[in-house]
Amino acid sequence: MAISIEGEFEIEAPADRVWAYFQDPVRVAPCLPGAELTRVVDEKTYEGRVRFRVGPVTAQYRGTVLIEQMDGENMTAEMVARGDQQGAPGRAEARLTFSLRPVGEARTQVAFRAQVTIAGALARVGGGMIQAVARQMMRKFAACVQEDLR
Repeated sequence: MAISIEGEFEIEAPADRVWAYFQDPVRVAPCLPGAELTRVVDEKTYEGRVRFRVGPVTAQYRGTVLIEQMDGENMTAEMVARGDQQGAPGRAEARLTFSLRPVGEARTQVAFRAQVTIAGALARVGGGMIQAVARQMMRKFAACVQEDLR
């Protein structure tokens, strides 16, 4: 099953400060609900796990995130995450892009887009439910980032 997830949120902080924050996966990972960074392989490769619930299915994945591109001049990034479901057959891959745009001197708009491919029990839940959970996770992520940058 392939799903597109996109959205945006604003952070009360200057864009250069938000950009610096997003360049530090060790600092960002705890803000992703259910995510844990378990190993830094190198400056572009990270291992971790994520656990979340979608309807009746609780899914836990273990895998890697590879930062494919970080463009500081345009404040954009591209990364890919791949993981195997733990305790059940299943796999997920997400290609994520995000960009920052200053909104005045002290606010930053964060726009994101993810193309997610899921196989296994989670795929049977349905794209609409997965998108709803993803939106909820992004709201929690935005609130955590905001708090972390205060």
